[in-house]
Amino acid sequence: MTKILTVITVLLLTTFNSLKADELTGINWYLTLEEGKRSDLKYGYIGGSKQLGKWNLNGSSTWNVDSADERTLFHLSSMNYGFSYQINDHVSFYTNMDVNPHFIKTETWSGITFTW
Repeated sequence: MTKILTVITVLLLTTFNSLKADELTGINWYLTLEEGKRSDLKYGYIGGSKQLGKWNLNGSSTWNVDSADERTLFHLSSMNYGFSYQINDHVSFYTNMDVNPHFIKTETWSGITFTW
């Protein structure tokens, strides 16, 4: 985990050092609400992403909404953060890390995406 965070930090610092001030704005935010038709489970997702040249940084959190077993309307379920790198117009590499509500990393996902 420490190695991954160190690599991410170095990459971010190197990227930010080469950016102009106006490139640091423009985070794309999203909010999604969904409900399972059979399970009646309700989830909310909020997150954002930032394109920095060939890099895309992203983060999000998942919330249980109005759960029958919870005393609050919203309950933090999980968080996800990661990055991707656009190798060319049709291939990108990504890494995403899942974090539980106690801020403990539970899984790391890495892969390649092909588009056409």
